[in-house]
Amino acid sequence: MSFLEFLELVERQLPEAMDPHWRPQHVHLHGGRLTYDYIGSFEQFQQDFVRVLASVSPALMKYAVTVDEHRTNASALVRFYYADTRAVELVARIYKQDFEMFGYPTNIALSAEPPHVHGPMPYRYPPRPGSADFAD
Repeated sequence: MSFLEFLELVERQLPEAMDPHWRPQHVHLHGGRLTYDYIGSFEQFQQDFVRVLASVSPALMKYAVTVDEHRTNASALVRFYYADTRAVELVARIYKQDFEMFGYPTNIALSAEPPHVHGPMPYRYPPRPGSADFAD
């Protein structure tokens, strides 16, 4: 099966019925029914992991050094798989809410490099009462 054929099949599935590996991430986050203090990014996993550990407990910082970065050849793969404009259109449509929610560029050609996201993602679920961002 080609990548394009795979995307065409995925597009016909309901997000809730999709395999978790290709399900849009916003579905995993329960579409606003839960609140989050912070949503990190895979591209900055190490920095985001350290930030979360530090906010939970300084005693957990000893685990920050155990994180190994996982290097892939993602940039070349993105250029290969998204050379087909139909694939780009399908991905943009299937993952539209994820692109918007997490601040990724909708121009797939720009995704050959990780987005420059620092700190919390631009989209925030409503803050919880008692959290630093909650205002009465």
